[in-house]
Amino acid sequence: MALNRRHLHGSYVDPAASLSPLRSRRFVRDYFGVQPVCYDDLGYGNPTGTGGDTNMMQTHNCSYEYNIKGTGTVLRPVWTAASGLNIGFDKADDDGVEITAGIGALSLGSFTVGADRSFYAKTKIYLADSSGTDELVFGFRKNEAYAAAHTSYTDYAAIGLITDDEDIYITTRINSGTALSIDTTHDWDDEATHTLEVQVNDDGYARFYLDDAPPDVTKTNFQFDADDVVNWFLFLVFDDTTPGDVFVNSFEFGYVPRRAE
Repeated sequence: MALNRRHLHGSYVDPAASLSPLRSRRFVRDYFGVQPVCYDDLGYGNPTGTGGDTNMMQTHNCSYEYNIKGTGTVLRPVWTAASGLNIGFDKADDDGVEITAGIGALSLGSFTVGADRSFYAKTKIYLADSSGTDELVFGFRKNEAYAAAHTSYTDYAAIGLITDDEDIYITTRINSGTALSIDTTHDWDDEATHTLEVQVNDDGYARFYLDDAPPDVTKTNFQFDADDVVNWFLFLVFDDTTPGDVFVNSFEFGYVPRRAE
């Protein structure tokens, strides 16, 4: 018999999850239908572009934080009706941005391994020139202060580009240990769009998806610790070689939907 579901932001929330107001809201699909409102982290001033600054971005579906990497003169993502949200900013060497739904434990993008049931995050991204990026990764990391490189986080599981070539990697680190990377054998061609997704089971094991399927080469033994509080993140830093536009077409995150048997 089918489960009784409540529909929210295009995703399903089961009755048990809806008992908690916070958990019932942890399903978001955002297609960036209009230009977001951007402001500083105090909530009332213009966004800033100093390296390490955190600004806010408000869409019709969710509030986000975006943390500046490097130094920028373009201070906000630029929306276009045809392509979505351009997060390229200045498109300059060592400049970039990290986007989350907030790194506090009560943000919509944060989950507690073991306490929360299986959860996921997913994004669709267009990249003009894959050789123009040093890092373009998406996944989950432990909640901690923003860093200048994704490899500085103590715990993470992500998929994307980690060098200025077109190879798509899975990149992980656990408990401040050695950062590991696996070449999926897939490439990100110039002017191509890919969907990146990471799921974390309630036992902490991470699963990686490229264009809605496991990549040809993947990693199945990465496990976050029980009680780790993690948040999804999108991390971009440009290289000095022909950096180009990076359009985010969508974000989607929440609990993995339960389906009827």
